[in-house]
Amino acid sequence: MYIPINCLTHGSPLQSQTTPEALAKFCKEKGVSVALTDHNLFMCVQYYESMLAEGFKPMLGITLKIYGGEEESYAIILAKNEKGWKELLKLVYEANQDFKNEARLEVFKLIQLISNNLILIVSDFLDIFERMLPAAYYGLDLIQAERKVTSLKTVATPPNHYLTEKDWLLNKYLKCNYYKVSMKNATQQIFKDNRFFIPSEGQLLEWGYSQEEIDNSVEIYEQIENYNIIYKQELPHFECPNNINEDDYLRQLCREGFKSKGIGGEVYIDRIKHELGVIKSAGMSGYFLIMQDIMKWCKDNEILCGVGRGSAAGCLISYLVGITNVDPIKYNLLFERFYSAERKGLPDVDLDFPPSKRENIIEYIQTKYGVDKFAQLSTFTTLKGPAAIKAVLRSRDVEAAEQNHITKKMPPEGKIAPFLQKQYNEVGSKSMVLWCINHIEEFKQWCSPTYEGMYAAEFQAAIELDQTITGRGRHASAYALANEPIYNKAPLIWDESADRFVVGVNMDDAEKLGLVKLDLLGIDLLDKADLIRKVVKNGNF
Repeated sequence: MYIPINCLTHGSPLQSQTTPEALAKFCKEKGVSVALTDHNLFMCVQYYESMLAEGFKPMLGITLKIYGGEEESYAIILAKNEKGWKELLKLVYEANQDFKNEARLEVFKLIQLISNNLILIVSDFLDIFERMLPAAYYGLDLIQAERKVTSLKTVATPPNHYLTEKDWLLNKYLKCNYYKVSMKNATQQIFKDNRFFIPSEGQLLEWGYSQEEIDNSVEIYEQIENYNIIYKQELPHFECPNNINEDDYLRQLCREGFKSKGIGGEVYIDRIKHELGVIKSAGMSGYFLIMQDIMKWCKDNEILCGVGRGSAAGCLISYLVGITNVDPIKYNLLFERFYSAERKGLPDVDLDFPPSKRENIIEYIQTKYGVDKFAQLSTFTTLKGPAAIKAVLRSRDVEAAEQNHITKKMPPEGKIAPFLQKQYNEVGSKSMVLWCINHIEEFKQWCSPTYEGMYAAEFQAAIELDQTITGRGRHASAYALANEPIYNKAPLIWDESADRFVVGVNMDDAEKLGLVKLDLLGIDLLDKADLIRKVVKNGNF
């Protein structure tokens, strides 16, 4: 048996088109597990959940650049257990600390960070590891390198950038965009060698691997335990005055809110008793205290805030403690639209601030709870619609003018969103390209519904590459807060444009890892309103 342990997903942007879900389904078809070893941990949650859903033990790891002097290489690091997972997160954090433009570790520092809870697979610096970490494995890649003599145990690690041989062409389209070349002038090995798929044991033997080197992959798999990375969201402790507990302090703030706003009566009392009961049972008093504290700091520092948006306006607690400025009783707004006892997880409260003041607010939160406990979340760009078409046509040297002529015929995604959802329900794809060839007559000259036309093959490739990740960015408004350093729960990576660490997963995955999402929205209108307020206040008009 062979267990692939050098596998990329589209979490390594433009290196692979494989989604975690597709990888897990491949495992089910072949009856073997496959490790996740992207160059980051972007897909850790989606891979973990997908593998469990198909009945397989996840093998979470990363491919990390290591260096010694002028030499550079790559190492695969796998987490054996839950403690190893946390150590892997810390290792990723350390790798981003040293070289913020590209995560990597000096070889001796890597050795210091490797414990018995991690499995290390290296391909270079073998003499160093033989002396200092003989438990490491030598990862043999006969596709891109020759066999080396070493006393380390050798394991077969051919790189897997796509699932099967037939996926090679799609992968080449991605690689063209990665290397910024076209199919005609590409010289990299990936364009000439169709062995970057997940091979069978028999194929490995044909390629020159020994049975022992193949079997050692199973040995590694057997060292990995079933462990959990999904946790309940936990908030940092909110320090209440006079050692009052969070539930009582929130109740006290509500009483003060009734007085300051001059409201009361049976309807209000019944409503607040109900809301406080629900919030206490859900253990969420601290969440409201944190949110009101942020708003209070803003108001104390004369930062103009929004009055409240969305379902949060239906919460009387939010109104009384100053999170919102909308009376839900007066406007007959329902608390159940905001939160109910049956709901899992924390509610969403969007806080609106002037963009010019958001950095001040971030600094306040980091000062209060710790720089390492608060960070912006990531978002991911994907190939879809016009971007997918252009990525493929560009690889075929199609002129930019022709690409633009085609993509301008595509309607805005929002305009056809209901139809894309209907298409997804029927055929499992939200591809705009697929919708266009089925519903826009002019597209038939390029690709018909039966895949005929001058760009039929390219359009089909664009459909198959739909939703493939092409890059990572920062979410415009979503941040994560934790009760301990974030790198103990989720991957933290350096964002060069922001000049700070950000959480290396999307907001949904961050919540599953146990982080609390805060939405701090920068609203341009608030900056303008604040300017007008100051002009009027100072009489400068």
